[in-house]
Amino acid sequence: MNLKEVMKDMNSSYSAGTFGALLSGFAVWGASHSGLLSRMNVAIAPSWTFAWLLPRLIAGGLWGLVFVLPFLKSRSLFERAILISLAPTLFQLLYVFPMQSGAGFFGFQLGSLTPVFVFASNLLWALATALWFKICR
Repeated sequence: MNLKEVMKDMNSSYSAGTFGALLSGFAVWGASHSGLLSRMNVAIAPSWTFAWLLPRLIAGGLWGLVFVLPFLKSRSLFERAILISLAPTLFQLLYVFPMQSGAGFFGFQLGSLTPVFVFASNLLWALATALWFKICR
């Protein structure tokens, strides 16, 4: 693989990750706004603002770079999405919630179904990212 192909893959994966983050962010906001999260007893209630969305778009793009790792290329698109969604999920559950937001490990202080919701939103991100990445290539 030459440098031009590597750069194309990195560009595609970053933009795909950003697209996935936009879609996932909208889904998280929509789930909160519609009352779904409160019915699940998950205390996540983002506001659809630039300040809330921008860090998620940047992080989504950076996490999207994982899609270019060579050892994942032999897997199907769906398998890659599932495997890759575990990275941001574990990061959020084991670092962001306990260390940055004070919601405890796995975010259980936000509700017992928080880990399930976090995994589902990151799986949506990964599936959208994988699909966009495939389209871009």
